[in-house]
Amino acid sequence: MQPDSPLDLPPSTEPSDTIVEEPVGKPEALERVILLTPGGPLVVDVSITLAGRPLAEVFDEVIRQVLDAGDTDGDGRATWQEWQANKEFLQGELAGAAGVNQRQLKQWIERYDENQDNEMQSQEAAGWLGRNSGDSAQAFAVRSSKSFSAHPGLTSRVWQLLDDGQDGALSEEEVSGAPGRFWSFDADDDRTITLSEMMPLKAKLEASGGQRSSVARGLDRYAAVHLYEDFELDRLDSLLSDFYAPRQNLGPDSFPDMPNLFRQLDESRDQKLDRGELARLMSIEPALKLSIDFGKADESVGAATLNVEDHAAEIQLVLQSDKERVILSLGKTRLLVSVHDLALGNDAGQMAERSQVRLMVHDQCDALFMELDSDGDGRLSERELDTCGERLLQFDTNGDRRITSDELPSPMIVAFLRGEPASQRSFYVPESAAKTSRSDELPLWFSKADFNGDGDISRREFLGPAEQFSQLDSNQDGYISGAEGAGHRVE
Repeated sequence: MQPDSPLDLPPSTEPSDTIVEEPVGKPEALERVILLTPGGPLVVDVSITLAGRPLAEVFDEVIRQVLDAGDTDGDGRATWQEWQANKEFLQGELAGAAGVNQRQLKQWIERYDENQDNEMQSQEAAGWLGRNSGDSAQAFAVRSSKSFSAHPGLTSRVWQLLDDGQDGALSEEEVSGAPGRFWSFDADDDRTITLSEMMPLKAKLEASGGQRSSVARGLDRYAAVHLYEDFELDRLDSLLSDFYAPRQNLGPDSFPDMPNLFRQLDESRDQKLDRGELARLMSIEPALKLSIDFGKADESVGAATLNVEDHAAEIQLVLQSDKERVILSLGKTRLLVSVHDLALGNDAGQMAERSQVRLMVHDQCDALFMELDSDGDGRLSERELDTCGERLLQFDTNGDRRITSDELPSPMIVAFLRGEPASQRSFYVPESAAKTSRSDELPLWFSKADFNGDGDISRREFLGPAEQFSQLDSNQDGYISGAEGAGHRVE
């Protein structure tokens, strides 16, 4: 585990190359997911709570409400006939079926009473709850897609804008001219740039028409696997072999960014992994431990919180700019892990969605924009653009003063979504709640002066004299940060 984390995480006492001989198991309340990063499978354990209560417990209560609606006579047996006659339930928030006629109710019963015994079981209730998605409702579900190009810059809109020579590389001149190029897209003049402002006209028209961007490349390839209790090991073997060792056995070199994982799994020490050894993925110590809590649905924006509880030495914590997202690095893979409470402000009729969390994992994002957006808030601030040239040159690994697309890290979106519409199946970059400097820890003048809410006050935003700005800007970097503004009074 990582002993020198910039987030002051609790260090592990074991060396990074320790081989775990016995599976440690995992508490029942945890969800285990494998992220299929280019450098190896990343085993993640996630604890998910809703207002402090385990997700599964809350979801089971929703299922119980459906079953109770079918047991109006209180005999302990839920039947579809009683459920069909329960007008109060059907017109309520959970069912949202006030306008449904008897013909539709009959069709539902024919479809979801799987064994045709007129009795309602838990799995049948879950099937009916998930009717708008075409699948049974689940407390936790994963959808994923990947392409993982060796040249992530080639699909980057930002890269295309900066590469004037269209030679597949960014020269030192193109890098130095990047800020000016970006500012030409600041249509609303708020001194921040979003990816949508740089979108071509066709994409903007699609967005204004309500169409969500969803790149169709690589949709048949998994980027994550949910290791639920009865997950088929043959399927896991096939997924890992196809991605990490095509047409050969999984060996010591198959997971270049996770070498300790292979040693943990290779119990026989024969330098290859068989089906039984892969089964250890269900119970070995995870490389990453997360805890997530979604507040009550009627709370204000920002109720969701994400905490990194522990991580392996191979994982670097790049930044946690707020309580809803963290940027991690594993080899050349950059992971933007975030939580989003989409149930906030939802209308009635979405009670079932509020008791479910989906994990969406994909790489269909702009690799260069993601790198420049250092705090992962979905926009480029003045500070980020002022330093973008210097930060871009950090990717010049061979020192030729040029950046080629294969020198960029591969991006990976890892988004936990509560209350996502049941019919949503596309892959997208979820919008983050706008970062704001409004805080009880900051003076009111700072919040008012931070016009674009990026957490800094530029000279353009500061209406006072230049001398006063210079005094407040203690490190003379051209911005007054929240830390610099705290404790000062400005008239």
